Amino acid sequence: TCERDNQRMMLQRLISSFRTNSYSRLFSTQGNKSPKTGILMLNLGGPETQEDVHDFLLRLFLDKDLIPLPAQSKLAPWIAKRRTPRIKEQYLKIGGGSPIRMWTERQGQGMVDILNQVSPETGPHKFYIGFRYAHPLTEDAIEEMYRDGVERAIAFTQYPQYSCSTTGSSLNAIYRHLGKTDRLKSSSITWSTIDRWPVHK
Repeated sequence: TCERDNQRMMLQRLISSFRTNSYSRLFSTQGNKSPKTGILMLNLGGPETQEDVHDFLLRLFLDKDLIPLPAQSKLAPWIAKRRTPRIKEQYLKIGGGSPIRMWTERQGQGMVDILNQVSPETGPHKFYIGFRYAHPLTEDAIEEMYRDGVERAIAFTQYPQYSCSTTGSSLNAIYRHLGKTDRLKSSSITWSTIDRWPVHK
């Protein structure tokens, strides 16, 4: 169908962008102009180094949206400490850490390159990474969007299906952080969400 052909064409353009843009270009093209639209790419995240594993697990087990536990504030640190050695071993098998940040940066750059071409009236566009349990954290990304002066923010889940324990947890984190200070409460940023996209058009 026409719709599938268009989707295939967009995917090919993204792949082509990944191949032709060097990794260093990801950072040189971000932030050249003040962005008008910021796309916050939400995901679970992963520890980039062995040193990051414990804190990643601690944040994960402290999240009541993901894993509700009795006496969570006391039990979560205990579980994280016990699980850390085993999880470190697992990450060593794939090079020592998670590659999810690298791939998210490449996807994000391909996305904004296309958006700047097909929708210049809403640009410049800039992607932001908001991981739930690893750096860059969702809360830090929101602060960066605020500093950049974006006018429009899109919370874009990277989970195709909606779940209250994944996408829901990230949206709750955004809501809580925006309500923390008068500075963010009074911000003129207009927020919208893409909270699922298996059939998003």
